Amino acid sequence: MDGNRDMLIEYKQRGISLLEVMLSLVIIAAILLAATKFYESTRRSQLVNAAGSMIQALTTANGSWFYTYQSLAPKGGSPVSLSLLQEAGLVAADISSSTGNPWGGGVEVSPIENQTLCPKIAKNACVVQIQFTLLPDLASCNDLSAVSQQMQTPVTTTDICKQADSGGTYDFTIRYSLTGDSGADASS
Repeated sequence: MDGNRDMLIEYKQRGISLLEVMLSLVIIAAILLAATKFYESTRRSQLVNAAGSMIQALTTANGSWFYTYQSLAPKGGSPVSLSLLQEAGLVAADISSSTGNPWGGGVEVSPIENQTLCPKIAKNACVVQIQFTLLPDLASCNDLSAVSQQMQTPVTTTDICKQADSGGTYDFTIRYSLTGDSGADASS
C-alpha cells in the first residue's frame, strides 16, 4: 500500500492544477487590461498635444496674416482660411481641411460670421475661429479645451465643445481676437 501512495504523490506533483492555470489566466488578463488602459490614455494625450501644437501654429499664422494685411480679407478678397494660410506659406501644406486634425477629422479656419474688416472699436474685433471636427469623445474635446486655455498667446480665447450632428463625435471650436479685444464671445 505504501508503494501506491508514493506513486499517487509522485503523480500529483507532475502536473499543473486547474486552479493554477485559472490563476495564471486571471493575472495575464489583468496585465493586458492595465496595458490597454495605459495605451488609450497615452494615445489620447499624444493626439491632444498634437492638436494643441496645431492650434498654436494656426494662431501664429493668423496673427502673421493679420499683421501683414491688417484685415482678414485683404483688398476685398476671400476671408482668411486654411488654404490661404497655406498659400502664403504660413501653415504646413500637408494639413488637410478634411482630414487634417490628429483624429482624422477636419480643420477649418475662418473669421466669425463672415467678418472681414477689423474695426479698432468693435465688440468682436477681428475674431477668428479654428474648428476641429470629428473628435471621438467628449473627454478628448475637454482635454483639448484645457490645452488651448494654457496656451501662451497674447489673444483672448474662448472655446466650445459640442456634439456633432453626425452622432457620437464632437466638434471643438476655439475663437480668439487678433486685436486682444475681450469680445471673443462664445455664445454665438
